[in-house]
Amino acid sequence: MQTGAAELSNSNLFINIQNIQANVKRIREELPAGAALLPVLKCDAYGLGLVPVAEAVLRTGCVQTLAVAQVSEAVRLREAGVGADILVIGAAASDAQIVAAAGNDILLTVPQPGFVARAAELLRPRRLHLRVHIKINSGLNRLGSAPGPELDAVIGELRDAADVVEVAGVFSHFSDLDGGGELLWPEYDRYMRALERLSDAGIAHGMRHMCASASFERHPELALDGVRIGRRLYYNHLEDPDGPIRDVASWRALITDVRARRAGDRLGYGGAYVLGEDAVIATVGVGYGDCSLLARLAAVHAPVLIGGKRCRLVGCCMDQCFAEASGTGCAVGDTATLLGFDERGNLLPGQEVAALIGDEACSITAALGSRVQRIYE
Repeated sequence: MQTGAAELSNSNLFINIQNIQANVKRIREELPAGAALLPVLKCDAYGLGLVPVAEAVLRTGCVQTLAVAQVSEAVRLREAGVGADILVIGAAASDAQIVAAAGNDILLTVPQPGFVARAAELLRPRRLHLRVHIKINSGLNRLGSAPGPELDAVIGELRDAADVVEVAGVFSHFSDLDGGGELLWPEYDRYMRALERLSDAGIAHGMRHMCASASFERHPELALDGVRIGRRLYYNHLEDPDGPIRDVASWRALITDVRARRAGDRLGYGGAYVLGEDAVIATVGVGYGDCSLLARLAAVHAPVLIGGKRCRLVGCCMDQCFAEASGTGCAVGDTATLLGFDERGNLLPGQEVAALIGDEACSITAALGSRVQRIYE
């Protein structure tokens, strides 16, 4: 008798493909005519599964270009048969990465002066061609060339490598992850000055894109030719939790023990949590070994759904955690839902949970380890 991995796992992450596709179509409707939707599927699509999510968004017919952070992610998509354009928005730092990208028709970012010259030297003898998006450093100071001497150096390299390297886009990234703030407009102005310099130098800019999820939500007028959407594929903005984007992920874990405990009883390593009153405590079969953020969630007593009722996490160990489950009537083998929908259809919004630790729900799903089985519905 064969048993599936999901049946043997202490917890499963259920990913609703229809909700992902509905979110893609909704975002497509929000974009101005002519602006492209670039789903950002980095970090294994924020823990939801790189290849299944890529295939799902492409089936909508709303997407022509995917974005990832590393060359290895792009190559994995190619090996899975994904034929759409793939842009690596991080840096290719090794010769092997540059050659693999060119050989697999993967678009790379120009992260600093010197990159184009290096790529041309590698690719000419191999008779390979590379398409790139130029990254402008508008203020994040992570990657990219700032307007001025740095960008001028890149322009010179592009002229010398025109037979090998083709510019397909120019992009930047706002430094304020919330999408607003006083830095937004100065950074946007730097980006626009860079576009003007490229135009004056005779370099066609291709696709222009600067907005990510939050900046597009706050300033849809800055969509330009494309918008990189990561978190918004799965969750609304923290400040608009009841917006139109549907939660797509539900993390449910088995309850492994249920005991009536007395006031003063201690739970967890070192007796870290002391019960203030008598309570039913459910041990849930996941811990910070399954999600590195779970200990932080337990420390703020994040909610979980047990028997359709909201309960509190009260402690966390490496492989198990504790929830105060009085009045739920739960038993060993029942499930606790740590985010998303329970089996009864009750919703514990991922963004609500993540906000308790000052984070986004995508950070929770991205932090889920390999013991958490992914199931696609």
